[in-house]
Amino acid sequence: MNSLHVIFEQVVAIVQNSEQELLSTYALQLGVLPIFLLGTLAIVWHLKKRRKKEEMMMRDLTRDKLQEIRKSEVDMEGLLKSIHQAHELYKQLSSKCHPDIFINSDKHAVSELLFQEITKNKRNYVKLEELKIRAIEELDINLKK
Repeated sequence: MNSLHVIFEQVVAIVQNSEQELLSTYALQLGVLPIFLLGTLAIVWHLKKRRKKEEMMMRDLTRDKLQEIRKSEVDMEGLLKSIHQAHELYKQLSSKCHPDIFINSDKHAVSELLFQEITKNKRNYVKLEELKIRAIEELDINLKK
């Protein structure tokens, strides 16, 4: 009977130890949970604060850019000419300065470079006017003014 009593005490000790381990595991988990929640809340708060700061910076940047645009002067005459007259001047220059017209001529290389510039600036009236003067001088062509 004595051995049964010893075995019973050993079983009780094992159960008590496992209960203590289980309780300490729960206590550890319960201790970590609030720390985890506080850390998560701190991260979320920091991200929201950073996003708000970035939004404010974007608003300030947009406001500054708008003020800069309002202060800038726009060449309306050049803009309207670019819109309405650039296409007509481009057609005239591209037909008169085409490199195929100057084949077997010493002006062929000049006409190629000039034609590339004309094509590149086909919507820029001011630049096309400059190229027109250059074409008259370098290619000796007759363009109506």
